[in-house]
Amino acid sequence: MSKGTLPQNIPSFDMHPSEATELDDTAALIVLGNFQITARIGEGTYATAYLAKQVGTDRDAVVKIAHPHLIHGHMSELIRRRFEIELRASTRVKHPNVVTIYTAGDVDGAPAIAMEYVEGKTLEQHLGESAPMTERMFVEIFSQLANALAALHREQIIHRDVSPRNIVLQPLMAGSYRAKLLDFGISQLDGNTRHTAGPIGTPQFMAPEILKGETSSAVDIFSLGLLMWWGLTGEPFIEEGSDQYAVFKLLSSMDRAPSFDGKALHISAEIRRIVQRALSPEPLQRPSAMELAAVLSEYVSMGPRESAEHQSLMRHRSSSPETSGRRSHVLVLTSEEVSARLVRDALPVHVTYTLCKLKEWRARFSSLSSFDAVYVPLTTSQSEHTRYVLLDLVAERTLTASTVKIFAYSHELIARDSWRRLGVDETWVLPAEASSLHHTLQNLSTKRSPWERAGSDALFRSLEEDSIGTRQVIDEFIGGMPEWLLELETALDLTDRARLFTLCGELSSRAMSVGAENIITITRKLCELPANAYLSQGFALVQELESEYKLLFTELSTLRRS
Repeated sequence: MSKGTLPQNIPSFDMHPSEATELDDTAALIVLGNFQITARIGEGTYATAYLAKQVGTDRDAVVKIAHPHLIHGHMSELIRRRFEIELRASTRVKHPNVVTIYTAGDVDGAPAIAMEYVEGKTLEQHLGESAPMTERMFVEIFSQLANALAALHREQIIHRDVSPRNIVLQPLMAGSYRAKLLDFGISQLDGNTRHTAGPIGTPQFMAPEILKGETSSAVDIFSLGLLMWWGLTGEPFIEEGSDQYAVFKLLSSMDRAPSFDGKALHISAEIRRIVQRALSPEPLQRPSAMELAAVLSEYVSMGPRESAEHQSLMRHRSSSPETSGRRSHVLVLTSEEVSARLVRDALPVHVTYTLCKLKEWRARFSSLSSFDAVYVPLTTSQSEHTRYVLLDLVAERTLTASTVKIFAYSHELIARDSWRRLGVDETWVLPAEASSLHHTLQNLSTKRSPWERAGSDALFRSLEEDSIGTRQVIDEFIGGMPEWLLELETALDLTDRARLFTLCGELSSRAMSVGAENIITITRKLCELPANAYLSQGFALVQELESEYKLLFTELSTLRRS
């Protein structure tokens, strides 16, 4: 059979990939270059999913191929659009809790996508068997999902179908899982809050505003809130099997967030409160994915401190200056409509601030280089002057290639998405979201301006005293860092704690040799993570290391040439 024609005798998939019946040579089907279809997984409204092997790597994959009868019918343009959206959404975000897309193309003229095969139970199956969850299991799974949504929302992607069938839990070790978010077929790109052609998503897990065709990143939070409710109480918020009319009637009649009424008492009150906020019928009252992730991550238990490598790394506390001791400096702009006390009361103790009237910042400061962040007061009126100042700040940051963050704060509910499109990195309604602001500034406090990342003065002196030896030290650090990053990801992926400690010890020692204190700080955070947080937090820390390395590379290369 020639490549590109779908055979009719593909067996159904109901077993482990290694046990799936492979097609014989006469029926072998290679699609999208080198993916050999071996079994049919199932069919959806728009496409059929197949199990496949990537020829040459023996890697398992899932190939989704649009139904041929739809491609040639009146829905052709819609189907192609859905596949294009899934491809764009999935390739824009690289995150350990978001499914990876390998390639895309067409089969028999039908759009097709090859993606990562995720082995494990769906969240629906897990909740059906294990809800209500323990607090440890709850925060492990849902902190990962909140982080995945935060990554999507940062890229202005709204998933719009966060349902238990679109989440797979990969077993890692006894009682520990990696959550993977799948299926971006109805994602909305670019964060445009606009009307759609009607309700979209899984009715049992959709937000009330979707009934009116309205959408924003808050719809994903409501859907996740419904999943969290099920995980906490042991029962779906909306009964399974409810017809669409019953679902729509319930959602459209919601006038306040639901109460747990004595349920889930084994879970922290703070967690119950933020789940209630996620289920608010008013989108602006829901937490952002970032805030949700910050709250849940605080409940991920810390594991034991073991190994000689770990203890060696911890001893650097007494021998090396702490970057965490460095105070972040923020500029707090003020207005008559919004009290500056809101943001001042929310700032951590290690942060220093300068107050300045909104209208006077340009006259008082020639640049933003001395600040880590700028806070802009907002009101629902979105005054033209506030918009002008914000655009001026964004332009200043762009023209000077500054790393300053532009944040916004308000005492009232604000249209987050519209301000983000103007350039705001994050918005907070204070004091309700003070914990999220605090968490973000803790991360900022470990960051320095690029020319402070290496111990420049010490390296200059070392270059003068031993030019050849110092250049060799710099070369070894620059050359070895990419490999360390890859090995750290592998150790996290395999939950290999001993290997992670060894790598952290080696990397910390090398970083000390060039005075890269930020590298030491981030590496220590990696080493302090409990094993059950490797997936939810570990890969984010490796990304921080990679970003730090990119800045260090430029500085160290310049120093080496001096």
